[in-house]
Amino acid sequence: MVALSALKTLTLSADQNSVEAGAALDWYQMNSFLEPYGRIAVGGRLKTIGISGLTIGGGISYFTAKYGFAMDNVLAYEIVTANGKVVTATATCNSDLFWAMKGGGSNFGIVTKFTFATYKVPSVSTAIQIFTEDSIPAYITAIANLANYQDQVDTAAGGIFTFGYTPSTGAVQAQFLGVQAGSTVKPAVFSNITAIPSVFSVYNVTTLAQWSSTLDTPYQVYRSVVKVKLSWLTNTNGE
Repeated sequence: MVALSALKTLTLSADQNSVEAGAALDWYQMNSFLEPYGRIAVGGRLKTIGISGLTIGGGISYFTAKYGFAMDNVLAYEIVTANGKVVTATATCNSDLFWAMKGGGSNFGIVTKFTFATYKVPSVSTAIQIFTEDSIPAYITAIANLANYQDQVDTAAGGIFTFGYTPSTGAVQAQFLGVQAGSTVKPAVFSNITAIPSVFSVYNVTTLAQWSSTLDTPYQVYRSVVKVKLSWLTNTNGE
């Protein structure tokens, strides 16, 4: 077993356009480090998502529509290869390994440090909405519309879209967590969703670090949630 828990250094470049990050960090630590500089790195949406696991697997983000996945924003990897050699892989140095790491998982070595591009995003517009079962058809339609590219709105936006079912009560709910770069409350990109009547809604302008500080990720929770969702979608004949 290889423990990387001590690899938690963060270093911002002189021009602030890139940041070096140790492999043991999570995205909340990254966001908190970059917050005073008004910058972000493209990565995890929830507090305790690790930098390494998300990035070497691809890495969806709130800002994927504009900046790509987390892996697309890696400028360099520091990697320990199978023969114990420490190498740096970039687009011009060990380039085959660099491109293999773009979503290649841990198959090519152990990443000990990442260098990410950073972007000037001092504030984000956020939304939280909870919908009852009656609003779910409209909510699904709005998600589909959001997924279509819209060149009339800024695409530095994304969300987390969930559906929940409580077996003990039979209650069905949907939840929307939305984030867009900028300081416009209820931005146009989310208008199809925010127009739907909800039982709870909060719209705010904050920083990415402050937003994610309350969005913890209990280990294994989503594995349980997926089981509940699948049971809800299965009819009495088991089909």
